[in-house]
Amino acid sequence: MPLNVLVTMPWSDAIIERLRQVSPELNVQRAKADEADYSEVEVIYGTSTPDLAKAPKLKWVAFHFAGMDALYSHPVYKTDITLTTSSGTHGTAVGQFAVVMLLSLAYKVPDFMRWQAEAKWPDGDRRRSLLPLPVRDTTVGILGYGSIGREVARLLKPFGPRLVVTKRDIVQRADTGYHKPGMGDPGGTLPDEWVPIERLQDFLAQCDYVVNCLPYTPATDKILDAAAIAAMKPNAFLINIGRGTTIDQPTLVDALRNRRIAGAALDVFEPEPLPPGDPVYSLDNVILSPHLSGFMPGFDVQASELFAVNLGRYLRGEPLYNQVDRTLGY
Repeated sequence: MPLNVLVTMPWSDAIIERLRQVSPELNVQRAKADEADYSEVEVIYGTSTPDLAKAPKLKWVAFHFAGMDALYSHPVYKTDITLTTSSGTHGTAVGQFAVVMLLSLAYKVPDFMRWQAEAKWPDGDRRRSLLPLPVRDTTVGILGYGSIGREVARLLKPFGPRLVVTKRDIVQRADTGYHKPGMGDPGGTLPDEWVPIERLQDFLAQCDYVVNCLPYTPATDKILDAAAIAAMKPNAFLINIGRGTTIDQPTLVDALRNRRIAGAALDVFEPEPLPPGDPVYSLDNVILSPHLSGFMPGFDVQASELFAVNLGRYLRGEPLYNQVDRTLGY
């Protein structure tokens, strides 16, 4: 009997055909999630899960996203159905985004844009205030050293900062998850220092730039709280490409407004979408983006490559990349 695989993404015919080429044992079909027949499906790839009563043979759901926090209350999370994520495919997009944001803050791009919008040429002290800040010989802290954090490290290393990282288990320094060749830091060799997450305030206190890559889990809920933000240097910048729920947002807004930290680039918020009139919009030392750091042309192809690899592993009975550990939440 063939393995029935359903893709509910609007992927091209070429991508679907490449998935079929993984093995003649596969019956790969594509359909809209709300129109599909799930009765014989064993594997689903997409962004949602059907009513489980409609999918009695379902054994594996592969998700087109990396974070699992939106599914904690979903019935599928409470079953023994295998769940996998697309972690490792967002590294290029999110890593480049983080570096662009860090350099934009260091080079005061928001200030340039304000002068341009006012059609003025700054002079004297105002012009000198636009001089860039260094990246070389500063300390960049990467909070959460998974596939994205490792790609941020790889891209930043040539700029010459000291890289300090923290993660849940710093004893496990290698990356055993999915990554493309040449990407990230699979061996964990790039950081200059590893700090246990239990010493978060010590970690933050030494950083000139902090890149938050943490997923949301019960353990990371508001982990950047008032005490953590107070530990940051007054000249430090925060780049958040993880989850908005990992930060106490009102406390961060207050710190930014009162210049207790220098600035931030925020791609994620609590709540999302960020509502009109939210105080974050009024901050002149913040770059805002509408949760788009993980997307760029060609992402579907990269995600399908991971799915193809995992399909082969599934057929051979091998462990799947990015299998969700429900006790950890990712």
